Amino acid sequence: MKPQFADTASWQQADMLMQPALIRTIDNVRKQLEQETTTWKGEYREFPIWPADVSEETQAKIVLLQQELNTATPAQVDDIEDALAQMPQPIPGYELVLSHPQQPDPIIVNVWEICYRICFLNPDAVIAGEAPVQVDTSLIEDDTQAVNWTTLDTKTKLIIDAIFEDLNGVNSAPGDQ
Repeated sequence: MKPQFADTASWQQADMLMQPALIRTIDNVRKQLEQETTTWKGEYREFPIWPADVSEETQAKIVLLQQELNTATPAQVDDIEDALAQMPQPIPGYELVLSHPQQPDPIIVNVWEICYRICFLNPDAVIAGEAPVQVDTSLIEDDTQAVNWTTLDTKTKLIIDAIFEDLNGVNSAPGDQ
């Protein structure tokens, strides 16, 4: 789910915000998981997000070449890297896999989607591929055009807290709330 951008300015704003949002997301998740009252356990997994026009055959060939790098001789490494340089590359996707003693199956949360909820005013439409990004410009300082760290921290904390509140509601026994 690669977001669409209406113009270069919105791409530049999103580019500036996404890494800080990712870092703040991971930090806030860590804080939630470290709380003494939580019984949630979490781990991150990385997965490739391929451009829509890359066939499964091409993806498989790229993955095979990447695996061959692990056992290749120095002379083969150059050839494999040259071949890979000519092929499309995926962007990394990240999942947060949450497990709970009262939850039979893990809950998988797409970390980029959390970042979209932080950085964009229309995250659901962006995730569904229905609309171009509308950047939340309250996360950008008006005078310096730099990240507004206070607003970013506050919004990230609210979103992560809400996610864990929803998760804890799923695992509460009646009367626990």
